[in-house]
Amino acid sequence: MNTLAEKAKASIQAERVVLISVENEDGSTDSVSTGAPLDILGRLGMLTLEIIKNIERNSDKHFADVALDGFIGALKDIQERR
Repeated sequence: MNTLAEKAKASIQAERVVLISVENEDGSTDSVSTGAPLDILGRLGMLTLEIIKNIERNSDKHFADVALDGFIGALKDIQERR
């Protein structure tokens, strides 16, 4: 964890993409994101694919598909509200 924190600190200073989100005990979150907006979105997309692959490995393809559909639905809801 300390190594990851040091890498994040160096990347923040160099203005590279860093995404950190921590859920607090009360359910609130603290987050930081740095880098160019399109690079951040690209990284979020890559992370989403990694997570879906992990879900598929740890459960099954159907559950991973349902999770991905739910995520895509949430993105569509956000887009419609803009």
